[in-house]
Amino acid sequence: MSDDLYPALVDETVLIWNLGMALGDTLTYQVSPDRTVRVLLAGVLENSVFQGHIVIDKHLFQSIWPQVTGSDLFLVKVKDEEMAETKQLLSQALSEYGVRVTSTADRLAQFYEVTDTYLTIFMILGSLGLLVGLFCLVVTVRKGLLARQEEIRLYSTLGFQREQIRETLVRENRLVPYYAIGTGVVCALIGTGQNVLHVGWPIWLMLVGAVILFIGSVWYWVDLVTVKEINRVLGRTSR
Repeated sequence: MSDDLYPALVDETVLIWNLGMALGDTLTYQVSPDRTVRVLLAGVLENSVFQGHIVIDKHLFQSIWPQVTGSDLFLVKVKDEEMAETKQLLSQALSEYGVRVTSTADRLAQFYEVTDTYLTIFMILGSLGLLVGLFCLVVTVRKGLLARQEEIRLYSTLGFQREQIRETLVRENRLVPYYAIGTGVVCALIGTGQNVLHVGWPIWLMLVGAVILFIGSVWYWVDLVTVKEINRVLGRTSR
């Protein structure tokens, strides 16, 4: 290790989403007008309380910033049954210094609350987008069928059974939405890049469920609109 390169640990969430970097990358700090140091991201911490922080050895930290003394964050390891009592004692003893005592479970819960809020917002916006897209699909399919009334009557006149006409029109109108869904999924996966590898299985299940739900909705509504339009054009009692 050279004199200006220092190893450090970083939370996995910070590394991927905040810094947009990978293991082995370096951060550069100008600690003085004539000195620049580099911090090597040598390892990650998963689901840690150090989100938003970079963890470096105390002695290395002091060699970089000797003017910084003391600490503003302390970790205290206690048994579960002693946690409430320890928290109360520390809060009372250090109240004059403005110390805030928080358990690691509460700290992680706060981080997850932010993540859940973002996911909820994106899910709501995504659901609204799917509903608008489905509505536009129904309108487009119905408009296309209205423009093909003479073609539908011609099929019936030539001897095609109503079920054959329905299958032909349904197959045609389902093709474009399925291509659109497939293209959208592929583009989304490409757009997220290497971050796809860090997505947990619940998100994958949610994605697969959303795709299946949308495909099922397209299947149902295209069939329903097509049957109604055929019945309107040919009449419910005609062949």
